[in-house]
Amino acid sequence: MHRGSTDGDESQPEDARVVEPKSVSGAAAVIDGHLVIPAAAVPPAKQLFTVRDCAAMIALSEKTILRLLKRGKLRCITSVRHKRIPAAEIARFIREDLG
Repeated sequence: MHRGSTDGDESQPEDARVVEPKSVSGAAAVIDGHLVIPAAAVPPAKQLFTVRDCAAMIALSEKTILRLLKRGKLRCITSVRHKRIPAAEIARFIREDLG
């Protein structure tokens, strides 16, 4: 059967075939020569941001972000000396304080 023929099954070209995935520890599979990564293996969108990232996102200086954190206007997660601001907190701050 050729690709342009009208007799027989026209839904798939001759070289198309269904191949069972060959699992690699359940994380990825090779299907018909293509690497397929399931959605569960892809990391979620970034959820925590540095003070620098946050400042860039809402067009304020890093010093202003640190002041907002100190005053409690913006909340963060602190690990030793590192501050990380959750994406939901940035969204809340923009909505309530800047919006």
